[in-house]
Amino acid sequence: MGRGVPFAVGLEDIYLSTPALSTGGTDTPSSVKGFLSVFLLTLTNPLTILAFIAIFGVFRVGGPEDFLTSLTVVSGVFSGSALWWGILAFVGGWISSRIGPDSLKLINRTAGIVLTIFSVLFLIDLL
Repeated sequence: MGRGVPFAVGLEDIYLSTPALSTGGTDTPSSVKGFLSVFLLTLTNPLTILAFIAIFGVFRVGGPEDFLTSLTVVSGVFSGSALWWGILAFVGGWISSRIGPDSLKLINRTAGIVLTIFSVLFLIDLL
């Protein structure tokens, strides 16, 4: 079943793709809302959590005597993750403001074709 889901999603992207671009409504996101979104996304990102676990394990950080080291590691990983999500959101917004509905439909169909091809290859590999 798990291998059939990407296949179905790929077919949906190919045949039923009707992308909707934002019309530039009156809502302008504030910097505070943007920061809070990135902050919460960073906190709940599984890769950030796994990075904390891995770094603390490798450097054997975690005791009460290592407070400054722990604070430095947490700040570094969190800042890097927040920077990544901020850049990703900025680039996504920049790109979406420069493409039209036809281009977005082509991108969706191309992604659907690639997803369908990989799904078929995985299904063949299963046999």
